[in-house]
Amino acid sequence: MKLLVGSVILLTGLVPSGAGSQHMRLRQACDSAASAVGHAVADAVTTQVTVIDVQFRVVVPGTVTGRMAFNPSGQAIRVASGKPSPPGFRCGAGAIGASVPMRRGHSEVVSTLRRRFTTAGRYTLTFDLNSAGRRILARLGARQRAYREHHPHGGRPPSIAFGVGFSYVPAG
Repeated sequence: MKLLVGSVILLTGLVPSGAGSQHMRLRQACDSAASAVGHAVADAVTTQVTVIDVQFRVVVPGTVTGRMAFNPSGQAIRVASGKPSPPGFRCGAGAIGASVPMRRGHSEVVSTLRRRFTTAGRYTLTFDLNSAGRRILARLGARQRAYREHHPHGGRPPSIAFGVGFSYVPAG
C-alpha cells in the first residue's frame, strides 16, 4: 500500500527550560502513531483493530492530549480540537492512501485521549477506537478483500486518509 505521509510540529507559548527535548519526544510519538495507524489500515483485511498503542517518552512532567481521525471518502483530516491552544507544543502526522478520492470527504474523530504524567519515563498511550473508527476499518477490510479477489495483480487497493495529533503541556 502506498501512503503519502506528512508531519508537522508546532511550538505555542513559552516552553519551560528542560522541556527542549520533550517536543522531540512528542514528534516521535506523532510519527509512531501515524505508523501504527498505517499498520492498522494495512491489516484491516485480516483483523479488526479496536485499539492502537503508541509508545511515548516523558522527559518533563505534564499532560498529553491526543486525537485520531479517519476519512474514508476524501483527503481532508481534522485532528485539532478547535479550542485555543495552551502554552506548550503540538504535533500532527497523517497519511493519504493512493486510492483515496481527490475531494474533502468527511473526517471523523475516532479516538481521543488525555493523560497526565507526574514523572519522567516510558509510557504506552492507548487510543481506543470508537464505533465509527471500528466501522470504518471493518468496511475498509471488506473492500480490500473484495479488491484482492477481483484484482489479484495489484493496482490501487482501497485505503483511507488518516491523521493523529498530540498536544503536550508541561506541568507548572
